[in-house]
Amino acid sequence: FTCEIVVKLVCFRMAFFKDSWNYLDVTVVSLWLLDAFETVSIPIDPLLLRILRLAKLARLVKLVKTFKAFDSLHLLTASIISSASALAWSAAIIFMSQIVCALILKTFLLPFCLDESVPLADRKEVYRYFGTFTKAMLSMFELTLGNWVPITRLLTEKVSEAFTVFLMAFQLVLGFAVVRVVSGVFLTETMKVASMDDSIMLRTKQRGIRLHKQKMNRQD
Repeated sequence: FTCEIVVKLVCFRMAFFKDSWNYLDVTVVSLWLLDAFETVSIPIDPLLLRILRLAKLARLVKLVKTFKAFDSLHLLTASIISSASALAWSAAIIFMSQIVCALILKTFLLPFCLDESVPLADRKEVYRYFGTFTKAMLSMFELTLGNWVPITRLLTEKVSEAFTVFLMAFQLVLGFAVVRVVSGVFLTETMKVASMDDSIMLRTKQRGIRLHKQKMNRQD
């Protein structure tokens, strides 16, 4: 890294100081040299600062916009960035709904877990899914985004068939409707980015012009 900085200084001279990334390199190398020669005791491990150099890989994102093969990747990354707010609100809605449902199920299933007249194996199985708040939250995530059948079968067959109505309503509202709406929002954001991204539109237009010229040249 030291040699790299020296070579850059020799080649670029004053232009070296116009790149903000070079200041990070100089900081990392300087702290490493101080620590290596034990001249100054620094509270930060230079290895951690050296890891920050990996942030320079962000420069590769600029190259994504220049190649046709990376159009899809550029569209994907731009869509994810533009959908950050939608993701945050969607996660908040789903998370709060799951908290409420987890507390309800934990409260109603606690007497079942403490009932000594119920077989111990059944109580342990229900406790494994809803014995604590964290277990209940994990089960709600599984009901929403994973395999909802095992938990539904467990509660309806081992506890009470009355849970069928609650679990079916939860799956239809949160597991189906809300998740599908969130997916639709992300799809809409992707299409919006694709239709409004100037670089993608410009490259598409340029390729169309070049393709048309090639066809016309072949006809001549």
